[in-house]
Amino acid sequence: VKVQNDGNLDHEIRVMAEEHGNSNWEARYYVHETDQEITANITQASGWLTDEFEPGDETLLRVEITVPANAEMGERYTVDITSQSATEEDFTDVVSIITSAAIEENHSSAPPNFYLTQINPNPVQGAIVFTYGLPHPANMHLAVYDVNGRLLKNLRRDNAPAGHHLIVWDTHDEQGGALPSGAYFTILRTEQESYGIKTILLR
Repeated sequence: VKVQNDGNLDHEIRVMAEEHGNSNWEARYYVHETDQEITANITQASGWLTDEFEPGDETLLRVEITVPANAEMGERYTVDITSQSATEEDFTDVVSIITSAAIEENHSSAPPNFYLTQINPNPVQGAIVFTYGLPHPANMHLAVYDVNGRLLKNLRRDNAPAGHHLIVWDTHDEQGGALPSGAYFTILRTEQESYGIKTILLR
């Protein structure tokens, strides 16, 4: 998460985090450049204060979320991070991080059938988690298209082993741009089979 002074005065920025979801999940927060943990400060009402930033200065924060072993498939956990001028409360930005419980890739057991599923609820906001299964090793292509069939994002294109696989799409295109709200189709193809699912993306 990038915290930036986008005003025109030098000032400190207060950063606060609010978590929503099962309390068995754990989120920890770090200053990315120094690896300093700031969890105890950022989760309090008083928040965590940056150094005094000149206009345009920025710092990166890292959020690490640990999913409990008993989490249900598709269970969601949201972190709202608020950055606010320490002197001018009207200057406030909020970003939400939404994560979901999924399955780890498992190559030890192959599924009986070819499949592709979306773990997130549909419509979806934020990153999308897909799982897919290959009963046999295959030269595969997983990609996202718009409603006119235009290729927007290659998610994976290679020789993949048999097994259960997982991939996360950040809902950006090949050029790194965030795609707008709308309908998109994710299609998994091998030399023998193909399967597609429709996703409604909300911004």
